[in-house]
Amino acid sequence: MKKLLVIAALVVAVSVPASFGTGRIEIRTRPYDQYRDQQWLQSQQNQQREDQRRTEWQRERWQMEQRQRHNRHQESQDYSLWLRFHQRDYDNRR
Repeated sequence: MKKLLVIAALVVAVSVPASFGTGRIEIRTRPYDQYRDQQWLQSQQNQQREDQRRTEWQRERWQMEQRQRHNRHQESQDYSLWLRFHQRDYDNRR
């Protein structure tokens, strides 16, 4: 009787992992996990949009300053140099 139980336990122990390999058992994610993943994805997309807005805003500011400098017949600056001194402008405008 003990041998039968041991054999049955062994068969179950081998068949469960084997069924995962064949794809017969499907593990579904809980709705909460899907919602959390969706929220994370949206936050990443929002962050990318905000970074893009910041970059566009800084470039527009630089271009505006360059036009003003040109109109005043002053020396123009390279954008990378200007950006070093105006990195936080976008954050402070709010």
